[in-house]
Amino acid sequence: MWKTLGEVPPGELLDARLEAHHAAQWVARATRAYCQPEPDDSHTTMSWDSHSQALMGRPLSSDLTVGLHLTDLTIIGQSRQGEESFCLIGQTESSVGTWLAELVERHNLDPKKLDKPGPYTLDKHPLDSSMAYGSADKKSREELAKYYNNAAPILEAIRAAYSEASPVRCWPHFFDIATLLTLEQKGTSEKATIGIGLSPGDATFADPYFYVSLWPYPPKESLPPVIEPSFWHLEGFTALIIRASDLVAKKYVELQQGKVKTIMEQGVKASMHLLTH
Repeated sequence: MWKTLGEVPPGELLDARLEAHHAAQWVARATRAYCQPEPDDSHTTMSWDSHSQALMGRPLSSDLTVGLHLTDLTIIGQSRQGEESFCLIGQTESSVGTWLAELVERHNLDPKKLDKPGPYTLDKHPLDSSMAYGSADKKSREELAKYYNNAAPILEAIRAAYSEASPVRCWPHFFDIATLLTLEQKGTSEKATIGIGLSPGDATFADPYFYVSLWPYPPKESLPPVIEPSFWHLEGFTALIIRASDLVAKKYVELQQGKVKTIMEQGVKASMHLLTH
């Protein structure tokens, strides 16, 4: 079910986003340690669980799955014995690492494997220097979770409509949730791609945004007209964008879900036409 966005202005979600992004690395660290590796690091991706409002990693074993509950910033471990949890508020990265190591050891997994370094690093954050989690307030965390909650079913519907689409997953490196369509291009063996997803914010736009990105980049003059409040972004990458700061305007309050669904669906169709004709 769509949850109306804008109770907390998109521009005020930075702290919540950065803390959640860092917290999600613990889920990625666990799946990287115990799941069968994939060349594209997709074994570390997470899926959105609408029931628990959490980002859940792949199973670490036949009896343990780890995830991140966004609204209260809690790492959860689910097994046949039930659910164990560790709230990160007031805790340092060192404390989180200790708890996670104890959790996996209780489930007969080697905790030393958690020390394996990942293939990327996040931008420096005070959490790296022993600051405790909790700089963001609960309202901001709840608002951030709404974006994943709202994006997931729209993305799942798009995935179901296209056989070329990949599973809808949240990637821990950039913290976006997305599906990818891989297409044959006319007259070449190179593949074309369309990425459809939600970013909670990044170096391009600090506030969350929905996107339909395409590769290879088509000529600017070939891009079709768009529906408000979306626009074509052309710097660094080509994508149809809906910024949260535009979507939460009063005139769209009752139209948010319909706007996002229609714009993204039409964006996919337009992108497919551009890339295959």
